[in-house]
Amino acid sequence: MTEIKYIGHILSASGLKPDEEKVRAVVQLPPPEDKQELLRFRGMIQYLAKFIPNLSEMQARKEWVLSYYRRSFKEEISCTDELLFKAEKLIVPQQLRQEMLSKIHESHLGIVKCKARARDILYWPGMSTQIEEIVSQCAACNENKNSNPREPLIPHPLPGRPWEKIGTDLFHHKGSEFLLWVDYFSKYPEIAKLSDTNSRGVITSMKSMFARHGIPDIVVSDNGPQYASAEFKTFTESWEFEHVTSSPKHAQSNGQAERMVQTIKNLLKKSVQ
Repeated sequence: MTEIKYIGHILSASGLKPDEEKVRAVVQLPPPEDKQELLRFRGMIQYLAKFIPNLSEMQARKEWVLSYYRRSFKEEISCTDELLFKAEKLIVPQQLRQEMLSKIHESHLGIVKCKARARDILYWPGMSTQIEEIVSQCAACNENKNSNPREPLIPHPLPGRPWEKIGTDLFHHKGSEFLLWVDYFSKYPEIAKLSDTNSRGVITSMKSMFARHGIPDIVVSDNGPQYASAEFKTFTESWEFEHVTSSPKHAQSNGQAERMVQTIKNLLKKSVQ
């Protein structure tokens, strides 16, 4: 006797080899059509593992396929020409996902359009997040993207009483300089013609206005040199009111005074017609 059959193996003088009848039985098994049949097929070939090169790689592929059968959409999974599909979308394996991401963003579309393009034909877990990352990190897109939209302005809260909060601004009209105040509560304005537009002239005019109406709690202005000087800061501290300035290059944050300047200028124009 030159060979001995033992549990699906053949022992001989040349070594160990698989039983040809066992191999034939495995080869002639019908292709698995669901998860249970696939698991049964895997069990049938376990004894051949030592004779199959690259078996670990092949098993990794099977595990990848099985991972989709364990998901909630397992009824949508199908296999055609060794390609795995979720409904009509091709499931992309890990090794090809980076290449697919490059092709999705090849024309440098934005995040929304890249997602829409990919979702029509491709699928893999986390695809949308990876598309967002690759588009947001694209140097060409970042260099040529539109500037961010402006943030909406936050309105000033309405004061609880008249003359609690006022806005102030300087304006020019027909060769003369004027200082304007407007009450945030009643929208009541006042103007004064200035002989000098430096901090001293503005402070003198403000003192006169404070003598008539009282000292407000808050004064809102732009960042003009008259309001940004050390002299004006000393004035706010000695007269005990809070001075708030608008954001640089955003005059609209002092919109109450800016809008009243336009109104007063129109009234001055009409008054001489």
